[in-house]
Amino acid sequence: MACNFIPIKKYPEAIASFKRAMGYSPTSSTAINAYDYMAKSYSQLGDSHAAIETYKKSIATDLNRDATHTALANIYYSQGDYGAALKEYAAAAKLNTYLYGKTRPAMTATGYTALGTPFLTVLGPGTKLTALGNYNLASPGAQQTFSLTFQFSKPMAVESVQKVQNWTISRSDSSTGLSGDYNFGMPVPATETLLSYHPSAVIYDQNAMTATVLFAVTQNSTVDGTIDPSHIQFGFNGKDTIGLSMDTKADQYTGFSGFA
Repeated sequence: MACNFIPIKKYPEAIASFKRAMGYSPTSSTAINAYDYMAKSYSQLGDSHAAIETYKKSIATDLNRDATHTALANIYYSQGDYGAALKEYAAAAKLNTYLYGKTRPAMTATGYTALGTPFLTVLGPGTKLTALGNYNLASPGAQQTFSLTFQFSKPMAVESVQKVQNWTISRSDSSTGLSGDYNFGMPVPATETLLSYHPSAVIYDQNAMTATVLFAVTQNSTVDGTIDPSHIQFGFNGKDTIGLSMDTKADQYTGFSGFA
């Protein structure tokens, strides 16, 4: 592949390979990426003119890549052509603002905070509540608050994130879009614990753009409750600070499947 030439600094070979790749589909996303890699290769070879012309071709093929405008601006700036650089920086900033306003928010990662006991979604079917709760769930009817923290891609509306009705907690079902059924599709035992459909509270950190979801887990009367943490499905249908709804490809999560 053409990209393999870049780490070993075989830039002429990379350029030739990228040119061949573009010939197959000159307006595809692959071709646009090839333009950008070619321009970087030209820059490494000290051929700023070729790099500039290649970036211009990339922009002509796809007008909506702010990073390409920035890369072109950097070359102009290094040459002392500050007027051209400023023009490209301005185009990049305008595009960035436009795309930001069109891009729906997404949940991108999970983690843990000091709030509540960490809910370990790596644990699979048959996990005993006594082990899940560090033996705090070792008596009939015992209840413990667990938490899972979600990272968002954009600043979110505080009231939307902290409204518990916008969050759901359920057993995963492959028919919903996430792969992997609860308990791997096997019959659910009588000892299985059912969580509340909505969390008890959600705390949003505006600076970190994270939401910590808090929910209770209750032990049964015979102290042999079980659960499948890896197939507990968390969903969110709120909005960001400019009113955009969640990206439907990243508004649900299970430990088994990740985000979808």
